[in-house]
Amino acid sequence: MADALEECGCPPLPARHGGDVEALLDVSVSGDGRACEASRCRFTYPLKLLVLPHNASLASPQRYASQAPTAPRPLWCFVATYGGGLLAGDSTALAVRVAPGATAVLATQASTKVYHARTADPTAPLRAAAAATTRAAVARGGLLALLPEPVVCFRDALYRQRQAVVLAPGASLVTLDWLASGRAARGEAWAFAGYDACTTLWLGGPDAPPTPLFIDAVRLAASPAAPLPPRMGPCHVTGTLLLVGPRVAGHAAALLADLAAFTPLCLARCRAGPPFFFAAGAALEVPSAWGPPGIVVRFAAEGMEEARAWVVAALAPLWGELGGRPYTL
Repeated sequence: MADALEECGCPPLPARHGGDVEALLDVSVSGDGRACEASRCRFTYPLKLLVLPHNASLASPQRYASQAPTAPRPLWCFVATYGGGLLAGDSTALAVRVAPGATAVLATQASTKVYHARTADPTAPLRAAAAATTRAAVARGGLLALLPEPVVCFRDALYRQRQAVVLAPGASLVTLDWLASGRAARGEAWAFAGYDACTTLWLGGPDAPPTPLFIDAVRLAASPAAPLPPRMGPCHVTGTLLLVGPRVAGHAAALLADLAAFTPLCLARCRAGPPFFFAAGAALEVPSAWGPPGIVVRFAAEGMEEARAWVVAALAPLWGELGGRPYTL
């Protein structure tokens, strides 16, 4: 039986795999239309959802002055884990639904730390990987922004991440998925045992089965024959930024044009020496019912400072839509 969000046009969530207890966040527009609110929010260990009140600084008037005056204030939610990271065998699952016309920004308080999977016996096999799964569905006119801090895998860590989002016609999405090399200052650059991440974007609707539009999979694994550090070279941060939907289409087109001009300079900097930063974008074509083309941007940097500076600049034109300034606090 359909619930209230599905009845108002929110597509069904992507299929769920695994039996973990799932946290849930439903975001809708308040009755007076002035703000977005969490109409349903539940979570369990090791995950915690921190929903900011409407009068928090991130949602203050000066933060979203460029947004349309009649637009409801976006909802910001910080996804946290008890203990500040994920131990071997930990598993989190989160489902997010965004109602028509609502805006939800999901961020993290700090980098997602993944601790080692070794046992006390160094000759024993590694323990189970830490895992994180996010499922989301966005209705027409809604905007979901998944903007976490980067994942940091410690030495001998194993991590598995899955993200799946269904967009209804006219829905919008911003996702940033980035990975740091590890605790480089402690000699742990690319020293983790394995990193396996996959992001899937589906197009669907209340009455239509979802069809996949974009699948992005990254798998990095250490091996004696091909260790990671030499393969990654001077790179210590890598990531993917995805912008899709009518509410971000204008900026997506401008960013793609900027990257077309920026790439040759960037390649020259790579050859010239440190610190290097590289970014390249490609248009993501969608059916006309879902709006103009989106954009996929891949970037790599020698240091977190260069990567963060670019991310802040890339997202700055969207501060009005997001109701805040991610990665600047």
